[in-house]
Amino acid sequence: LWSVPAGVSTAVLFARFYELWCQKHLDPADALRDAQRWTRDATNDEKHARFPRLVAPGPDVAEDDLDVWAQARAHRAPYFWAPFVFVGA
Repeated sequence: LWSVPAGVSTAVLFARFYELWCQKHLDPADALRDAQRWTRDATNDEKHARFPRLVAPGPDVAEDDLDVWAQARAHRAPYFWAPFVFVGA
């Protein structure tokens, strides 16, 4: 495997995992799988709505580009969500 990105994508993935596991009571393997899919598929706007302290447009995003930013899927690449696996019962 490769090194784990220590940034927004990891924080979002594990915040979503925690919601699914501890609050929605999915088993850990299912919670991780669903969190990975959500991290991969959710738009920046969806991530910002759920985790506003973690995901927000940066100062480099111009006012005219906010719609483009909102619809982008910043963590679509496997690099951001695939390094994590659940091992255990």
